[in-house]
Amino acid sequence: NIFGMTRTGLNETVDALDPAEVEKAVDLLAGARRIEFMGVGGSAAVAHDAYHKFLRLGTPVNALMDPHDAVQVCATLGPGDVVLAVSHSGRTRDILDAVKLARDLGASVIAISRFGRSPLQRLADVTLHTLSSETAYRSEAIASRIAQLVIIDVLFVGAFFRNHPVTSANLARSRSAIQSKLV
Repeated sequence: NIFGMTRTGLNETVDALDPAEVEKAVDLLAGARRIEFMGVGGSAAVAHDAYHKFLRLGTPVNALMDPHDAVQVCATLGPGDVVLAVSHSGRTRDILDAVKLARDLGASVIAISRFGRSPLQRLADVTLHTLSSETAYRSEAIASRIAQLVIIDVLFVGAFFRNHPVTSANLARSRSAIQSKLV
């Protein structure tokens, strides 16, 4: 049942994603001077996963999971910088405060959030929606995390190919550097 619900959520998310919005998000990320991935609560894991992937491409990146850190960092952003905010509800005050500050200072904002209008979507330049259903034993927010992670993978691969061969060289150097950590 869990696998079936996850498959359904992924299929519904694919149907809900606007390819033009995905392209815009990839363009912003590939051209960013700096990227700040942001999420609190359950969305923090998705923000950290994005950070972990994108750090290997060579663009300065950060994962903001603490609301105080988020507003402080967003106060230093400007044109050319990108905030990718993950919020299932799109209504988390800490995320909204930080995103508004970044946007007001000229940074671009990408939102990953559930389908439907939300305050976060109104602040974002690009919104990528997830869809998932809720059951008595599995919340909608938990189910959407898989779809959010897949969207991060799509954005990563898109940004990788937008700046290839530079990103390819950076990824190879990153992989080589981590090899020394293996036994």
